[in-house]
Amino acid sequence: MKSITIHKLEPDLARSIEERARREGTSVNRLVKTLLRGCLGLDKPAPVDHRHDFADFLGTWSEEEADAFERRVSEFEEIEPAEWQAREEP
Repeated sequence: MKSITIHKLEPDLARSIEERARREGTSVNRLVKTLLRGCLGLDKPAPVDHRHDFADFLGTWSEEEADAFERRVSEFEEIEPAEWQAREEP
């Protein structure tokens, strides 16, 4: 692995890096590598699982409600052959 030296860091930047490393319980070296990877887009965030956001909507229908829904949408399952025949262009 390659090592990089950064010269003449401004005091406020150096202090901020050191304080953050201390807060996060990590070394300055590891923090700087993490910050660089994040800023350069090399660490892709884990995909967010949104299933829990919809938990209130899942499995909440009664048997009667589910049957009523199925009856109401059943016409969408019917195929009209005439609608699928090729039409001649005028």
